[in-house]
Amino acid sequence: MDFGGAVSTVITISRSPDKPPLVWSDIVALCANDASLQLRDECGVGCKLGKRELYINFENGALWTDDLPRNDAAFDAALARLMAMARALDAQCCDEAGEDLLATATPAKRTHPLLMVLTTLLMLLAAPLMLLVLLIRMPYAMLQIAMNTRGKPGRRR
Repeated sequence: MDFGGAVSTVITISRSPDKPPLVWSDIVALCANDASLQLRDECGVGCKLGKRELYINFENGALWTDDLPRNDAAFDAALARLMAMARALDAQCCDEAGEDLLATATPAKRTHPLLMVLTTLLMLLAAPLMLLVLLIRMPYAMLQIAMNTRGKPGRRR
């Protein structure tokens, strides 16, 4: 997809494959509420930023945009509007538990809770264990240093 000659970037939005497809009438209704959002075609919505444009495709869960500075406030605001719209649509297609399966523009991998507990325990045990090893080895190391620095009778160089 070309945005006026600029190089485009694709950010994949995490979506559950077992979710129902988004309803086109819902997309139309949400776009009618926000004048900055414009329908591009039957599967996506665009948001204009001067000559540049953000485009979110609700069928394949991709957010298309041309390269913009990361600290551009207009880009951040437009991205926030599109993501809010995607979340609103996603909430309408949620399962009965109401779980929001559309996380962010860059999906984070979740760590298993058991792994987090084991890592925490390991970190809590590592510090005392290292201190214990240090306390056991320190006198031996000091003794070796003392023996090596003291003159030994019968040995001359």
